[in-house]
Amino acid sequence: MFRRLILTAVLLSSNFLPLFAFDNVLLVTIDTLRADYVSAYGSQKVHTPNIDSVAAEGVLFRVAVSSVPLTLPSHVSIFTGLIPPVHQVRDNGGFVLNQRVTTLTEILKVHGMHTAAFIGSFSLDSRFGLAQGFDIYDENYPTTATKVTMPERRAEDVANAALKWLSSNKGPWFVWVHFFDPHFPYQPPVEFQKKYPGDLYAGEVAYADQQLGRLLEFLKQNHLDKTTLIVITSDHGESLGEHGEKTHGIFGYESTLHVPLILAPMNHGSIETRVRLIDVAPTILELQHLHFGSKIQGLSLVPLLNGKTLPPSDSYFEAMAMNLSSGWAPLTGFYSGNHKYIKLPVPELYDLDSDRHETKNLCGNHDLCEQWAQRFGTFSSGINQLLPKPSRVDEETAERLKALGYTSPGTGNQKNKFGPADDPKNLIAVQTDEQTALSYLENGDHEKAINALKALLVKHPRYAPAYLDAAMIESSLGDPATAAISLEDAHKHGISSPSLDALLGLYLSQSGQKEQAIQELQKAVASFPDCVECWNNLGITYSSSGRVADARAAFENSRKIDPSNAVALTNLGVLDLAEQKYDLAIQNLQQALSRKADDTAYTALGIAYAQKEDWSNAIRAWEEGLNANPKNFDLMWNLALTYQKRNPKRARELLLEFQSSAPQQKYKEHLMKIPSLLRQLP
Repeated sequence: MFRRLILTAVLLSSNFLPLFAFDNVLLVTIDTLRADYVSAYGSQKVHTPNIDSVAAEGVLFRVAVSSVPLTLPSHVSIFTGLIPPVHQVRDNGGFVLNQRVTTLTEILKVHGMHTAAFIGSFSLDSRFGLAQGFDIYDENYPTTATKVTMPERRAEDVANAALKWLSSNKGPWFVWVHFFDPHFPYQPPVEFQKKYPGDLYAGEVAYADQQLGRLLEFLKQNHLDKTTLIVITSDHGESLGEHGEKTHGIFGYESTLHVPLILAPMNHGSIETRVRLIDVAPTILELQHLHFGSKIQGLSLVPLLNGKTLPPSDSYFEAMAMNLSSGWAPLTGFYSGNHKYIKLPVPELYDLDSDRHETKNLCGNHDLCEQWAQRFGTFSSGINQLLPKPSRVDEETAERLKALGYTSPGTGNQKNKFGPADDPKNLIAVQTDEQTALSYLENGDHEKAINALKALLVKHPRYAPAYLDAAMIESSLGDPATAAISLEDAHKHGISSPSLDALLGLYLSQSGQKEQAIQELQKAVASFPDCVECWNNLGITYSSSGRVADARAAFENSRKIDPSNAVALTNLGVLDLAEQKYDLAIQNLQQALSRKADDTAYTALGIAYAQKEDWSNAIRAWEEGLNANPKNFDLMWNLALTYQKRNPKRARELLLEFQSSAPQQKYKEHLMKIPSLLRQLP
């Protein structure tokens, strides 16, 4: 089965001469960009002169559609030519691209192109599988995030990194640049806030376009603009309140599925034929005299570029996020001709030629709707799910994804039958209320956020994400006991999942209820034996209860389930440290850091080296940890004390930073010592 999915690249037969061939390929994906917010597509809302300049030198596809309105799954489709049921990355939380699936990048690399990616957001972090094939995968965004956003970096920083690489690398090359800026929350630079005061989303789009211009100018100045294939597109659009959806990911309307797609330089013009993001990779490959060696769902668009036609093909799409996270009805559908069918408990059918805003549901005609339901059933029966269950992500990854509103699969109470009450159209207000609560949190009003979530749960007691949101806020306020009560309330309403049960056990443990925590976590691993997070939290609880052997066994179970799990390796290293097994601790912690562990691993690694009086390596570990998280005050304190005699100037800098920034309640005793420590420095 797997061999069918190992996609290899081969040269096209010698009797075919492609129309175009390029020395280099530049793929720019502007996250969350609606086609109707690009002036080349006729938008009056925002001016995008740089995107327009590419369109003027190339081909603009008027109707390009995404298979899924989510960042990671859609980018996977772009790079593989596969739809989500086949590549199996269905959401941004809990999914990793299977390494057996070959990407566009790998094919280009095998055939001699240097490959580099410059990423704007953690949602496309290398741990999710898209780094395969890239020589450089630059994801140098901050490791910290706000309360409701994940780590990201501005388009300017992404462009800077890309331009630095391009300046020192000669072709042939394939470069992917990802601008995340139009993603919610909309916070463009001040210049663009002033230019678009009533539409900050437009400001973000204009800013991304400005930074694209820097890349285009580099190509022009270095005489690469005529020999580089430029592809500009987006992963999905943004609802901006249409159909009741504030952002994206819930529905499958044109506001989130219709995206720009432009290729240049080549014959000028626009193409009206509906094309798909899954067509991007096979098109790039054919233009480079290559193709996927195994069957994919995407088609090369080169015939259209040659003025020919493509055979009619139906186009699949889905939006599974709320089904996976909250147990809502799954949303799937397809385009067929000028019609669009959406399969839901309350089905929808639209004629896009006459109703492009999808306001007239033709399923009011029962017989017509039933015909389309049967057609979709026939179409979808041909979609084979060829890959195994998706690979896991660790707890740190899952938590960082939750920060952006993505909940890992299995949080909801899953079921097989769905009725109108489960239809996203009847539940969208719930998610809107949750986003409102999280906006209070972003503004620092924790109490208002919790109250809003509690009010939501009174009306919708089975909405699982709200229990997790409330519990995590309560925990962040230093109240794990109340956080545990919130998750126990979820249990009372029949809601259980690996992540929820793992957190319940952890919060019980943190609030001193060790025995109850152990009981809950033992039940969790019995119910979900493959839950890495459950085993890790059980190990933490055993360790804090003095049951060291049981703790080690739990951590080892976690590592057996997922050998690459950074959290399990970190916990084993900390346990080794407590048992004075310093060499073993160093080994486990270094492995954890090679798998992108957080700054906790740096803290422990430095301590292990310090215990061996290897101060140079201890300092190096702590400095790297502080660089990863400048607000890790434990690291800051350790470094300050270590530098007292070795580097007094650096010690003073760290002590003053600690004094001005460390939370007073948590570090009261440390802060009291600082005046004396400063006086002792030369």
